[in-house]
Amino acid sequence: MIGAIDHVGIVEGVHRDGTITTIEGDTSNRVMRHRPSRACISGYGYPAYSGVKACARSQV
Repeated sequence: MIGAIDHVGIVEGVHRDGTITTIEGDTSNRVMRHRPSRACISGYGYPAYSGVKACARSQV
């Protein structure tokens, strides 16, 4: 269980094995790519663009 949600990353890619690559800017004062464990991901969000239907969502 995640004790606190205090981090945000941008999903750059989704891989065939179900893992993701994120771009995060708060690691050792650098912008870096990460492949976080699914256990560390509490959810996903995306902008509600006008005129675009919502994507199918799945739970993490």
